Amino acid sequence: MGIFGRIIGFNQAPKNGVQGTAEVVSASLYRGKGVKSQVDMELDVQAAGLAKTRVSYRGLAHRKRWPEAGMRLPVVVDPLDPNQIRIDWGAIQESA
Repeated sequence: MGIFGRIIGFNQAPKNGVQGTAEVVSASLYRGKGVKSQVDMELDVQAAGLAKTRVSYRGLAHRKRWPEAGMRLPVVVDPLDPNQIRIDWGAIQESA
């Protein structure tokens, strides 16, 4: 993440975050021409101290790590506010 991202808080882990997983229920199609594009997803998030919770997510994703229904994504989530998540995109294997 660049300095601009750190200044505005983009992609930072939640303050009270715990490691968890998010299963992709649905994801928008890749519609960009560049390396990254905005993705809208419905996720079932689970973590210690948090029952499985459905959340909506909107953010940037790399075209080689584009999420699909059924994928499990590593996340850091705030168990008190499961809408506050950060996806660890670097831990996801690239597709061809």
